[in-house]
Amino acid sequence: MSFCKLTDGSGNTYLLSASHWIQSPAPGEYVEAVEALARFDCGQLFEAENSFFFHLDGELQQRLSRRLGPNWRDAHVSNSVLHPAPGNSMSALPGRWPLILDAIYHGDIRFTKIASGSTKKDAPPVEDNRAILRVKIRQALAAIVAQEKAEAAQHTRLLEQETRSGRALIYTGAFLTGLWNAGADFAQWLKDVNDVLNPVHRTLRGIQAGQKALQRNSENGDNLLDAYQHEVLTAEKRELVQVLGFDPSSITREQFHKATELADLIWEDPTLQADLRRFVKDYVKAQHTIEITEFSGAAAFEVLFTILLAAVTAGAGLAASAAAQARHFIRFRKVGDLLLEFGDQVKKIRRARHGDAAGKEKAGFADFESHGEVEAPRPAEAPAKEAKPKTRGKTDFSKRKGVPPASLEDAVKRLNSMTSEISRNGYQPKYTDTELKALAQSGDVSQERFQVRFMESRYLTNNGEPGMLGAPMRGVSGNGAKYWSTSFDQLEDADSDARLISEKLGLDYNPKTKYALIVIDTEKSAPLTGVKSVPATFEKVSKFANKELPDDFPEGFTDITMTPEFQEQYAQHYQAAVDGKFLKTPWSTQTNHFSDYLDTTDLSDITKEQLKQRMAMQSKIGNNQYYEGNGLTRNNIKESDNQFGAVETLNFERKPVNLQQLEDAEAITYVSKDL
Repeated sequence: MSFCKLTDGSGNTYLLSASHWIQSPAPGEYVEAVEALARFDCGQLFEAENSFFFHLDGELQQRLSRRLGPNWRDAHVSNSVLHPAPGNSMSALPGRWPLILDAIYHGDIRFTKIASGSTKKDAPPVEDNRAILRVKIRQALAAIVAQEKAEAAQHTRLLEQETRSGRALIYTGAFLTGLWNAGADFAQWLKDVNDVLNPVHRTLRGIQAGQKALQRNSENGDNLLDAYQHEVLTAEKRELVQVLGFDPSSITREQFHKATELADLIWEDPTLQADLRRFVKDYVKAQHTIEITEFSGAAAFEVLFTILLAAVTAGAGLAASAAAQARHFIRFRKVGDLLLEFGDQVKKIRRARHGDAAGKEKAGFADFESHGEVEAPRPAEAPAKEAKPKTRGKTDFSKRKGVPPASLEDAVKRLNSMTSEISRNGYQPKYTDTELKALAQSGDVSQERFQVRFMESRYLTNNGEPGMLGAPMRGVSGNGAKYWSTSFDQLEDADSDARLISEKLGLDYNPKTKYALIVIDTEKSAPLTGVKSVPATFEKVSKFANKELPDDFPEGFTDITMTPEFQEQYAQHYQAAVDGKFLKTPWSTQTNHFSDYLDTTDLSDITKEQLKQRMAMQSKIGNNQYYEGNGLTRNNIKESDNQFGAVETLNFERKPVNLQQLEDAEAITYVSKDL
C-alpha cells in the first residue's frame, strides 16, 4: 500500500494514499487539494512526491505509465531541477503541474485531510473492533454460500423425483432461467462489471467525454477542465451503476464516493480481500457448475463495491430492471452493514493514529504495522552480536484474530507455534471479554469451518472399537454423538497445553488424566455426521432440548431451570454434594446420590425434583455445573484477568460416525492423543 503524510506550516496534516478504484475527485475535493498544496513549500512537496511515487504498487505504476508514457519517472526527475527553491509557493512553478496534483485530478490517488492544526484535548483511544468484524463478515459470507448450497441440494432432490421427460422439460424451460441458473446470472453479471472497468472501455469513454466537453466549451463557454471532469464522472457513474443493477438517477455523487472510499479502505485489508476472493468463487459454485476461475480474483473488488453501494443507499438505488440480481442483494444486506461498520472503524483508527503523530515524524510502515495492515520491511541483517536474554513481551494476535487455518495441517502447525510464544511471553488471551461477548452474541462461531474438540483420551476407543467425537445420544432427529466444542480461532492461544485448554474451557484439570485434542473440518465432517450445532446460550440449548428430547425436557421445565438464577442454585448444591462426599467426582451425574444430598436440605419437594431433573439434563446434554448460559465458558486460567475463556457450541451428530471413519475421510486430525 502506498501512502505519504504531509504537514503544512499551520500544522494541518494530509494523507496521500493510492486509490484502488480510478475515479474523479468528489465535489470540491480537487479545488481543496489545489489550495492545500499551494500552502506547502516546494522542498517538502517534491520530497513527498519522490517518497510516494517512487515506491508504488504495480497497479498504480501501470496507470501512470499508460497516461504519461513509460518514461514518466525520468521526465519527473529531469523536470524537478526546474522547481523553485524551498519556500516558494506552487503558483511559481514554471509551466507544469506537480505530478501529485495531476494524479489527484485523474483519480489515481486520494488527498485527504486527517488532522487539523488547531489545539485540541487528547481524544480517548479508539477501540479497535476490526478483528471481531472480520470474523462476523466471514461468517456472514459463509452463511450465504451455505444457503445457496442448501437450495441447490433441494432443487436436485426435486429433480430426482421427476421423470426423465419431466427433467428434460425443466432443464430446457423456465427452470434454467430461474433460481437454478442464478450462478450463471451472477457470473454474467461479473463479466458485465469487468467490461465496464476494462481500461480499453474506459479510454473510449474518456475520448467521448472529451468531445462532449469541447462541445460544451464552444457552445456555452464552460470551463474546459470543469466540463471534462463533469462529463467523465457522469459517463463513468452512469454506465457503472447501470451494470451493477442500480438506477443512476437515484445515486448521489456523495453516496457513490463514499462507497468507493470505503471499498478502497476495506480492500487494503489482506484478510478480508482473501475472504471476498474465496466467496465469489464459492458462491457461484454453490449454485451452478460453471468454470469461474477467471472471475474469482478480478471480480472480488467489484462485488465488494456493489455490496457497499447497496448498503450506502439502503437498497433504495436498486433499479427495477435488476430483478436477476435482486436476490443477491437481499442476502448481502447483513454483509453490507458489517462492511460499512468495518470501513468506518478503519477511518476512525487512521484519523486517531495520524492525528496523534501529526507533524512529528515522516510516515513509515511503523504507522500501519501495529494493526497488521502491512508487513514491515525487514531491516538489513546486522553483524552477529552476543545473544541477550529474551525479554517478556506481548503476543501479537492482530494477524491471527478471525483468520482461519488453510487446512487441518495448518491448524496443527499454528497451535504448535504458540508453544514458543507462551514460553517467551506467558499465556495471554487472544480475545478480551468484550470481544468474546460480542462473538457469543453473534451466534456465528458455531458456523466456523474449523472446530476443536478437547476430550479425555480414554474415549478415543469404545470396547476396543474406535470411539466417537462425543457420548452417544438419541434424539428426535437422529442417533449419534453429543459433545461440546469451540472453534479453532477461540482455542489457538492455549497451544496444546492440556492445563491451559482445560482451564480456558472452564473445566477442572486433572494432571493424572490423559487428554486428546482434535481439529474438525466441518466442511468434510458435516455431510457424514449430519451434525446440528447451536450456540451454548440458555435460549438455544433450551430449544434444542425441547425439540430433540421433548419428553425429558419440555418447555415448562427449561423455562424454570435454564435461567441464571436457577443455574447458580444448581451449581451451589452440586458443589455442596461433592464437598459432602455424596458425589464421588466433580463430574458425577448419579441422581440417586444427588437425591441423598438433597434430602439433607430444607428445599421443597418441587425444587428437589427440578434439581434432579437438571442433573439428568447434564447427563444427557452436557451443560454441567459450570455452564454460564451466555454462550461462553468460565475462565479458570490464573495468568489471565479475563472472566470468560471461549465461545462454546453444543453439537449433536445425527448419524453414528466413529473417529476412524472421520479420519479416513480427512475430516479430522489429531493435534495429540496423549496430552
